Amino acid sequence: MFRFPILVLIALGVAFGGGIWSVRKALDATTGFGVLTSGPWEAFPLAQTADADPYAKAHRSRNGQLLYAGAEAVMFTAKRDSDGDLFNAACDYAMSGASPAARLWTLQAIAIGEGTPANAGLPTALNSRMVQHDGAGTFAIALLT
Repeated sequence: MFRFPILVLIALGVAFGGGIWSVRKALDATTGFGVLTSGPWEAFPLAQTADADPYAKAHRSRNGQLLYAGAEAVMFTAKRDSDGDLFNAACDYAMSGASPAARLWTLQAIAIGEGTPANAGLPTALNSRMVQHDGAGTFAIALLT
């Protein structure tokens, strides 16, 4: 008597559970298409526009990110250093190069799953107004632990 409803509930549970699992795996695998790379840094310029692909829109919605115009913001992220090793909080790093072609930019170190790391006396983020440039428009930043 209760065999058929129980089988239906099991089938629906497997279908919904498998569907949710597969969508989460797909969203964790990529931010979207059209990646722009510079060394270890990656950006998805179309992910922040209305013309973004469905994966980028879903990823942005899941993370609660705002929609910026393409000329306003492009977010570059890096999980590995120039040697291909994962960033390590016990290591010191140096960044140098030309400033991005933007009026304002921010560099912030975030520990995944732990929020922003707190180092006494050191800023957790730098922006373009805090960094001094040399005569050629380049800068050098030391990231110390």
